[in-house]
Amino acid sequence: MFRKCAGVMIVTILLGLVGVAGTIASADGDEGRNVGPADSPWPMWGHDAQHTFTSPYCGPDTPSLKWKWPIANGGGASPRSPAIGSDGTLYVWMDRCHLYAIEPDGSQKWAFYSYEGHRFGRHTPAVAADGTIYVVAGFGKLYALSSDGVRKWCYEAEHRLYSPPTIGPDGTIYVGSAYPMLSAISPDGTEKWQFSTSATADTAPALAADGTIYVAAYDLHALTPDGSEKWRFKAYRFSASYPVIGPDGTVYVRSGPRSLSAINPDGTTKWHRTSLAVIHWIVAGADGTIYVGLYSGHLYALNPDASVKWSLEFGYFWCPPAIDARGTLYLSEMNNLYAINPDGTQKWRFADIDGPSTAPVIGADGTIYVGAWDGLYAIGE
Repeated sequence: MFRKCAGVMIVTILLGLVGVAGTIASADGDEGRNVGPADSPWPMWGHDAQHTFTSPYCGPDTPSLKWKWPIANGGGASPRSPAIGSDGTLYVWMDRCHLYAIEPDGSQKWAFYSYEGHRFGRHTPAVAADGTIYVVAGFGKLYALSSDGVRKWCYEAEHRLYSPPTIGPDGTIYVGSAYPMLSAISPDGTEKWQFSTSATADTAPALAADGTIYVAAYDLHALTPDGSEKWRFKAYRFSASYPVIGPDGTVYVRSGPRSLSAINPDGTTKWHRTSLAVIHWIVAGADGTIYVGLYSGHLYALNPDASVKWSLEFGYFWCPPAIDARGTLYLSEMNNLYAINPDGTQKWRFADIDGPSTAPVIGADGTIYVGAWDGLYAIGE
């Protein structure tokens, strides 16, 4: 049963590129398979190519544990945040070297083994409209797997691939590296182009509705679809965070340890705000609200003009929250998963998670999936 809510249509519209799959022409000129991001509950890191972390589905009103997938080899190999395919299959790195495909009921569908994933892999995968799963594993490898877990191809870079993959509407896969470099890869595994960034591109690039590609290194780079630079925003002191694109096209990025900048699509600064502690993550709601998490454990909700709507203080949180269609935030904090209403009040707390957890994701039936030290949790009604 889907848990889409009233008002979900406007959320879907504001998400821009999500579910808008491109096509690739076959050799005889006919239109071929769909190659853009999957029309699924959570096809890639950050939910969509704008990294809003906003879902068109509603989370649970009363949380309970549906199931837990345990870590087979003990601690030290906690799961990464999963991606979800169009049929509800979860794709998640666990047990150090395995990418698992897990059914919505918690049963195993298949497992892909990569020893090199022990060292350098284990990013959130990305799922294309044709069911292909793209996953970074090893020193410089991007694998394309079919929906049944069979390897289709492997792109091998000469340097370590650092970021989760982002899929564009035409099927191009973008991944950052330590060279420093951003690579654009075609759906058939061939390299389209590379762009030299100002430092290691270790966060997922974001794609705007007009085709602009934003990649953060020391600076924020805005690129055209052919890989040429449109403009560059100079960040202060150390690397910018992953870029987040709001519903009006504004780009939000950590521009210094304690600085948040809102950048217009033409590269001019909209506003700049300084925080009291180091900024950890940024997400964007469908109503334009910007949520900012600090290393101090503070959560701020900002209006589009940078004024504060409300703030909360937690113990500590590692990862960005997920936002559902009602604007409820699902935030993992040490041993807890919180649901926070859009006005900043607490809706509920689920307190049975072992240790720090990953960024939550939301399934089509409202189930919240979150990884922790001892396994992957499915929390639903």
